[in-house]
Amino acid sequence: MDGGKRMASNWEVILTPFLSDGEMLHALPKMSDEAFDEFCFSNSEFRIEQDPQGNIFIMPLSSYKLGSIEAELIGNLGLWDRRTKLGKVFSSSTLFKLPDGSKRMPDAAWISLEKHNSLSEKERKSFARIVPDFVIEVRSPSDRLKTLQTQNAQDLDCQRRPSRLAH
Repeated sequence: MDGGKRMASNWEVILTPFLSDGEMLHALPKMSDEAFDEFCFSNSEFRIEQDPQGNIFIMPLSSYKLGSIEAELIGNLGLWDRRTKLGKVFSSSTLFKLPDGSKRMPDAAWISLEKHNSLSEKERKSFARIVPDFVIEVRSPSDRLKTLQTQNAQDLDCQRRPSRLAH
């Protein structure tokens, strides 16, 4: 991103540096769920997350090495699920809306069939308000471990069960 102010629909967005592997944006005022969805769809070339305070994070693409690690983890999770038939596996391009107001895109996620079946068809075609039962986050060299651990703790507060931080 090029810094400075940007317009996103009717929202003024100010880009500020963030001490992690992405960039943090402050939306003024805080975006509603509908405005956030519109912002994401209008900027589909980016991986966009939001924390409970409304800060927006633009996440970079994965490197060759990290992309391979993510693919292996998703593949293994998918093979396990194919054998057990207990749920659904999701990639890093899937955004989940969590109860604390955050919107997250883990590198890999798994949701039980029970939870999956509780979603309407409309919810499945949008960003679902659902907490994954299991997530995997791959730590890149520029990620700060403390930041990821804090995010993991926040996600656990949303009743997300086991999660793994791969680094």
